[in-house]
Parts: sequence; C-alpha cells; structure tokens
Amino acid sequence: MERYFESDFTELRDRLLRMAYLALENYDRAVTGFFTRDEALLALAVERDGEIDQMELTVDAECVELLLRLQPFAKDLRFAAMSLKINTNLERLGDQAVFMARVGLDMLRKPAIRDWFQLPDLTTRARGAVERAMKAFAAEDTALAREVKSGEVEINAIYRAMVRTLLHYAQSSPEQIPQAMDLLSVAQALERVADYAKNIADEVIYLVEAVDVRHAK
Repeated sequence: MERYFESDFTELRDRLLRMAYLALENYDRAVTGFFTRDEALLALAVERDGEIDQMELTVDAECVELLLRLQPFAKDLRFAAMSLKINTNLERLGDQAVFMARVGLDMLRKPAIRDWFQLPDLTTRARGAVERAMKAFAAEDTALAREVKSGEVEINAIYRAMVRTLLHYAQSSPEQIPQAMDLLSVAQALERVADYAKNIADEVIYLVEAVDVRHAK
C-alpha cells in the first residue's frame, strides 16, 4: 500500500476512535446524570449529541471520498466499508445516550425509584463492550472482537432478567409503575448499545479475515 494510502486510512481510523471517545463520554454523562438525578448533566448530554451527529456526516463523506479517489482494493476496500458501518453504530450509541438522558430528565418530575435492580450492571457491561470493540478495531484484534460477540449473550440474559424483575416489581408496587417503565426503557437502550458493540466486533472480523460473521450460528 502506498504511503498516501496509509495516511488517509490512518486519519479515518483516528477519527472513528475520536468519535467513539465522544460517544462514550456522552454515554457517561447520561448514565451518571440518570443515577444521580443531575439535571445539568442530563441536559448537557442532550446538548452534546450534535457534535457526534456532525462527526458522523464527516466520516461518511471521508469514506465515500476515499472510495472514489483512491479506488482501494481488498482489505483497504473492506476498511472503508467497515468504517461506514462503525460510524453508523457509534452515532446510534450517541442517540441512545441522549434517549437515556431525556428519560432521566423526565424522571426528575417523579418520586425517586426505590431500587435500580440490574441497571448499574447493564450500564457497566454495555459500556465495556463498546470500549473493547473499539480496542479490537484499533488493534485489528479478532480474538478480542469474538470476546465482545460472546459477551453479548450474557448481557442479553441480564436484560431479560431485569424485564422479569420489573414486571414483578410493578405488580407489587403499582404506585411505582411509571418509574419501572422508565427503567425498562433505559434497559432496552443499554441492550441496544451492546448490540452496537457486537456489530462493531463483526466488522473487525470482516476487515481482518474477510469473513462475514453477522448471522453465523
């Protein structure tokens, strides 16, 4: 690969890593604000989403420009295609952070929830999955990418357990049904974040091995 190819693809990789950093930073704002009922932090998470949206447009444009100008082959072509998909998943991660922040803002008008149930564990696991997926991307580490994929099974199990717990809780404490529904909506958002991490891991494997594992059994 010629040197200007290396420079172009390095810049794209760095931009995606920067976007992941910003998305996770906003995720942290939303989660922390949610648990601490910090209105200013939740509002900031909503406000900062525009920066992530703008980066998505920039990365999309860069990927298309690379494909048209450089006409890359084989792995370089896969990298450009993979970057477009990772870009989309990171933007969706940003959207879920904003959604959680807005739920948190809505919950400020209600009595505090009595129990967070499995939600803190879900927030930690979902964030960790994205972090590991992006680490696998940066290092082109397919072993780590497969760990992210296998870890999604456990996250899904925790999510399903929380759904069952919240249903029982709502039945036993009907006055807390609105808060329970808020927790359920946030749990769904976190389950989707874990899905985005798995999607990124799939793309890393595709980049390195040229194998599409998205629907492999």
